Amino acid sequence: VHCLIREAYAAADDFFALRIEPYLLFTATKHPKLAARLTWLADQLARCQDTLVHGDVSPKNILMRDGAPVILDAECASMGDASFDLAFCLNHLVLKAVHLPGSRGELLANCLAFWRAYAAQAHKAGGLILDDLEARTCGLLPALMLACVDGKSPVEYLSAGEQDQVRSLAIPLIEKPVARLEALISILAKALAKGLEGANS
Repeated sequence: VHCLIREAYAAADDFFALRIEPYLLFTATKHPKLAARLTWLADQLARCQDTLVHGDVSPKNILMRDGAPVILDAECASMGDASFDLAFCLNHLVLKAVHLPGSRGELLANCLAFWRAYAAQAHKAGGLILDDLEARTCGLLPALMLACVDGKSPVEYLSAGEQDQVRSLAIPLIEKPVARLEALISILAKALAKGLEGANS
C-alpha cells in the first residue's frame, strides 16, 4: 500500500512549482539577507519524501462531516515533509491573528491546540519523531508568514501596516528560529500585544 501511495503521489516537480518556488525561493530574492536560510528550507523540503503532504491545508479547505474533518483541494498533494502541512495551516491562523486583534487570543490558542491534536495522533501512528517535526515546523512557519507578504501569492486581506507587522514578526524568527511551538506563539503574542499598545498610545 505504501508503495502505491508513493507512486500515486510522486509529484515533487508540481510541489516545487506550486509551493517551494513561489513561497520560499521567490521570497528569498526579495530578502537577500535571508536568502541562505530560505534557500536551505526550500532544499530541505525538496529533498524530503517521507510523508504524504496535502499542500494546501488551511481553514477554508477543511469541512466537518459527522464530527470528522474532510480536507478539500488536494491538487498540490505530494510525498514530502509533514512539517509543511502543519506550518501552512498554522500560518493562516497566525496571519488572521495579525489581521483580527479582537480574535487574536483565540486564534493563537488554536495554533497550540492544532499542534497538540496533531502530535497526539502522530504519536499513536508512530513513524515521526515529534521533537524534530515540531522544530522543522517552527523553522518553516515564519518563512511562510513572510512569503504571504512578499512571495508570489501574497494574501489580500492584510493592510500595508499589517504587512509590515508580519515582516517584523517573521524576520527575527527566520534569522534565529526557535524549536518549540509554544515558545514561538508566546513570542508572537507578546510582540503583537506590544504593537497594539503602541498603536493605542
